[in-house]
Amino acid sequence: MKSNKTYATSGVRLFYERYLLKKGDDNMTSEKAFEQKKDLLMNQIIESGYFKAEDGRHLYELNLSELEQTHHDLQNQKIREV
Repeated sequence: MKSNKTYATSGVRLFYERYLLKKGDDNMTSEKAFEQKKDLLMNQIIESGYFKAEDGRHLYELNLSELEQTHHDLQNQKIREV
């Protein structure tokens, strides 16, 4: 099993390669890609009606892997409701 740090880093790299480089921004830093990925996930979670994590923390307090897990859990919840 991968550590959270490796998982988060590989997720940023995948996001960077798939989405940002296709937009033609070759000067994008991995840190900026990381922050954009977090912002994207936070926005999608907020659109689902959630503003805090289950433990009461605000979304901006979560790291990338926690945001990814929250987003994944919400997607699974929507599928179960259908």
